[in-house]
Amino acid sequence: MFHIVLWGGWYGSHNIGDQALLLTIVDLLGKTLGEVRFTVLTDNPEHVRRYGREESRYPIDALHNRRQLPEVLRRLAACDLLVFGGGTPFFDERKHLLAMALIVATARLGRTPYMTWAISSQEVSSANARRLFRWVLDGAAAITYRDQHTLDLFRACRTTTPLHLVG
Repeated sequence: MFHIVLWGGWYGSHNIGDQALLLTIVDLLGKTLGEVRFTVLTDNPEHVRRYGREESRYPIDALHNRRQLPEVLRRLAACDLLVFGGGTPFFDERKHLLAMALIVATARLGRTPYMTWAISSQEVSSANARRLFRWVLDGAAAITYRDQHTLDLFRACRTTTPLHLVG
């Protein structure tokens, strides 16, 4: 069974848009890959598990980003694919940047491929954030984005990985 870890949207935040993005990503990847299970990284795993059970035909487990950190790191290092999916994972906030650096470093140490899936971004003014994003993007197996603002940010980060617009 293929195992995918998802991070990057505000999954579990009771935002119906992020909930729809997560379920759409799970459905599309599940249909494409066949037998697959998902682990979602969130601050509200109970909520994600509940709507995952109710609204998806694919198994969705959820881990708390911080409270279950050892298990989060273990799954990141052992999964078949890490997906920064939906939502807005690229923005300039110290706590978020540290989380992204830890997640990607763990994936890289575990030789786990990762990609972005139809993500968006917010305003980024920090040169350090752009350097981190370039490091993240340059290691990605694939990069997709959904708006001009994010394309402009990724180009400003000078990533060498090809960028793909998706709906």
